[in-house]
Amino acid sequence: MKLATKQFEQKMFEFGKKPNTQQLTANLADQVSVALQKSLSGAGATAYKAFLESYNPQERVIDANGQKLRLKMVSPKTFLSPFGKITVHRRLYQADAGGAGCVPLDHLWDMDGHFATVQVREAICLSMAHMTAGETEQLFKKCTLFQPSATAIKHIVEKVGEQISHHKEQIVQQISTKQSVPGGTRVPVASMDGANVLLREPGSCQRRPVERPSKQDGADKHASYKNAMVGSFSFFTKIPIKIRTALNVLAAIIQLKCRKIEQLDLKGDFEQQLEFVEGKITDKVPKILLFDGARGLWRYAENTDRFNDYEKLIDFYHTREHLSKAERKFFRCNTHRTCYTPFCRRGFPIGSGPAEAACKSIVKTRLCRSGMRWSRPGGQHVLVLRCYAKSGLWDEFWETYKHVRQSA
Repeated sequence: MKLATKQFEQKMFEFGKKPNTQQLTANLADQVSVALQKSLSGAGATAYKAFLESYNPQERVIDANGQKLRLKMVSPKTFLSPFGKITVHRRLYQADAGGAGCVPLDHLWDMDGHFATVQVREAICLSMAHMTAGETEQLFKKCTLFQPSATAIKHIVEKVGEQISHHKEQIVQQISTKQSVPGGTRVPVASMDGANVLLREPGSCQRRPVERPSKQDGADKHASYKNAMVGSFSFFTKIPIKIRTALNVLAAIIQLKCRKIEQLDLKGDFEQQLEFVEGKITDKVPKILLFDGARGLWRYAENTDRFNDYEKLIDFYHTREHLSKAERKFFRCNTHRTCYTPFCRRGFPIGSGPAEAACKSIVKTRLCRSGMRWSRPGGQHVLVLRCYAKSGLWDEFWETYKHVRQSA
């Protein structure tokens, strides 16, 4: 506290000698605001640095997992904190026989492998769920005390994304225990749909014009479109259906092979979320599975026992498109999935609009801007963050991420 107060007073005292404060002007108010911000940043950084360094071990020899390590040097490292950059002097220990060094201080405040504090990481990841790295950099320069570069932002998201992927099962399971189904849910509806994403990897450019992206001998050597599959869960509380109270979504980038849906990682996530929903409603509540006409999706639905007690329906608007084209084969294969009149009489939904909207909101709006090409891991990292943000589960997700990481 003394360090922070002294630093703040010194900065403001130096500032007070410069401007003419006899009369208030817009320019003076702006100057004072900036000075206060810089003073707070400097005071916070000084106090935070001193606080952290006070926990450096004082022993010259420590025991780590049964091995004796000796103090080798004091190693400074610059971290990105909520107050800006701080350089912390950490004690580095090493075995006499050599090998990897050990920095106890980094482990104590959970900064092994990271250069940004957990608060900074959260702000960056949440922003990247909605904006690009360049936009995040521009925004943070205007409204935060820490100002990471676009490159640093990408590195942080990559590192956090890798950790989320590594602890995926634990995170999903723990978040499920914190979720709740909206009270008064009359009909839960589960849907899947997909949207194409341009990736930086070779492959055939199916279902795209030849010139977009350019192809050579049927394949692009630098980029190709892959399908990002989105699973959505809607909860309707009024009959006839008029109010959708919540929407949870999950997404994954996959190969454009719907016939292989049974082999996808998304399938497990989808069924795990269904299990959670089913555990929160009574057996009397009807459950609906609503897809478009993709044969791979329906093959998966019909061959999975857990969907036996679901009422299945093809999206009405998709069916209407086939009707306008007089495609008789479609109706011969899907007659039992086009019972729209009984559904309408019961006040149930007949369109997969929430899933299609989720494809646009989750995938297209963020991953398909002009000129964007993604690596598969990079696109997946952003999709995971965006799904939690758009599902209203960000706080639960981040607290779970911190807990899982600290207990690992």
